[in-house]
Parts: sequence; C-alpha cells; structure tokens
Amino acid sequence: MPVPNVNSISHFSNTMVVRELQYDISEMQKQHDTYFDQLTIEQMNIYHRVINCVSNKEHGFFFVHGFSGTGKIFLYKNIVS
Repeated sequence: MPVPNVNSISHFSNTMVVRELQYDISEMQKQHDTYFDQLTIEQMNIYHRVINCVSNKEHGFFFVHGFSGTGKIFLYKNIVS
C-alpha cells in the first residue's frame, strides 16, 4: 500500500495535514495484521479487490453495503491501515 513521502511533509503548512501524515507505521502494521486475521471470506474478497486496484494504480469505485453490525467499518479500518 502506498506510504506518504516523509520529505514532502515539511511542505505542508496545514498542521492538520502534517499531523495526519505523521502516524506510527509500525503501530499501523500491527493493527492491520490483527484486523486482517479476523476478516470473513466476503470481507477478504473485498479487501483484495481494493488493495489490488490501489497497488496497480487503477481506478475503481467500491460500494460496501449491509445491515448494521456486518463489519463494514471493520473492513474499512483494515483497508486504510
């Protein structure tokens, strides 16, 4: 998954953007690994479709729907971590 260019962080004058780009990569990796092991088969299929699209620099539109408690936010957190 793409990571921010640390050298370009100093070019941002917006402190909110700077703060958002200064996350702990090792902590995010731990979080991802924990979440990844808990994905259902359907969530895993969606995860791979999104990650493949991003990795291959392809355009895509993804719409995940379901009843409350079906893991939509959990899937989102795994993808962004």
